[in-house]
Amino acid sequence: MDKEQHKSFRDEVIQILSGLDDSLSLDYKNTWNDISDHVSKNIMLAIDKALNKRMVYNQTELKFILQQLHRHKRDN
Repeated sequence: MDKEQHKSFRDEVIQILSGLDDSLSLDYKNTWNDISDHVSKNIMLAIDKALNKRMVYNQTELKFILQQLHRHKRDN
């Protein structure tokens, strides 16, 4: 995934996260280790369904984007 694709993918993930149910949001009060199971089992699946094969990516790329978003929000 090149830089432009990565940016587009990140923007799409942010858009999807904003539209998900509150139970599927990233919990910025807890550490990534505390929420990683919930993210893998619930949030990533919901994002996969929402993207519906519109973009080509792998789970590692999605997890990296979610980790970066979590770190950014948690640090601020």
